[in-house]
Amino acid sequence: MLGQTLSWDEAALDELVLAREQTHMLLGLRGHPQAPLCYPSHGFFGIPVRRQSGSFATIYAIPLTEHFAVASAPRDVREDDILQTITCGTGGLFTNCSVGITPSRVIIHPSVMQAYGAATSAQMIEEARKVVRERFSLCAEINELDRRMGAIALGI
Repeated sequence: MLGQTLSWDEAALDELVLAREQTHMLLGLRGHPQAPLCYPSHGFFGIPVRRQSGSFATIYAIPLTEHFAVASAPRDVREDDILQTITCGTGGLFTNCSVGITPSRVIIHPSVMQAYGAATSAQMIEEARKVVRERFSLCAEINELDRRMGAIALGI
């Protein structure tokens, strides 16, 4: 699929971008200076955020530096939820999400290795993945409950 996309002409790519722009927005996300982002091996990471309706969606971010990422977000997400996710605590879910949710390679910032060492850094990554997996799981459960409640209310 990616190989095909790379072979498209400029007009086709422009059309794809315009179509995507109708439903999504591009965001610049700045993380906490004391909580550097990681670089997952697949190049991007997901962040669960609330939609205007109250259900949850995933925005996808690509880390560009240890403190900045660009993300594609559905236009109906709650921007205040994105900001809260990013600024919560000393990095919050934003930094944790950057390790990814699956056991894969991740590049961590050298300052983390210097401050904590390899063993503790590895343990921190596993704990972050656990927290992020739990958050995604809870979001999925909330979405399912919302769907069921809507079906009951509508008599479906």
